[in-house]
Amino acid sequence: MSEPLTVYFSFRSPYSWLALHRLDRLGDRLGAELRLVPVHPLPDSGLRDPAANHARLRHLIEDVGRMAQAYGLRLELPASVDVRWELSHAAFTYAQEQERGLAFAVAASNARFARGRDLGDPGVLGEVAAIVGLDPASVVDAAEDPARHAQVEAGIAAAVHAGVFGVPFFVYENHHFWGNDRLEWVLREIDRSHGRPVPDLAGAACLAPAWLPD
Repeated sequence: MSEPLTVYFSFRSPYSWLALHRLDRLGDRLGAELRLVPVHPLPDSGLRDPAANHARLRHLIEDVGRMAQAYGLRLELPASVDVRWELSHAAFTYAQEQERGLAFAVAASNARFARGRDLGDPGVLGEVAAIVGLDPASVVDAAEDPARHAQVEAGIAAAVHAGVFGVPFFVYENHHFWGNDRLEWVLREIDRSHGRPVPDLAGAACLAPAWLPD
């Protein structure tokens, strides 16, 4: 059995939002068990903060906008860059235990980036829970649970130890990929490990392989 595809993501990151949608659409085409690890910036964690550089932030907004349009997604940026990140990421750990991790991650990211909602608001997390068929009260309780906060912090520490410096970050069989635009290369590596044909890009005018959503 091949190793799982580990994906480090954050509800703070619009690129994670885009990648989560693509992973959801891929379904079984992904070809690997999906392991999602939620992370968010902590002081001195080493994780990059694109919003800290104004020029980079302006580019990010333009870049995410064109990608969202191409993917058929509605973009509505939230009013605040930062909220109580420990809540949504802790809530995710509960959803994952209920085998609704990816569905919750997509719905929560949609709430933030497609509807501009505040994921630091327990009421919003309860709404997200209802969308994916989870008990809102249980999700809100999980969001406030210090033990789950510690679980997320342990995941952040593990991410930094694994060399993660930004999200989304993919790790598959000791191969590392950073960014939503590297998902095609993740698929190539998974296909290669399973003995499936991988397109030869030698001499191609554009070296980025096409994404096939099925």
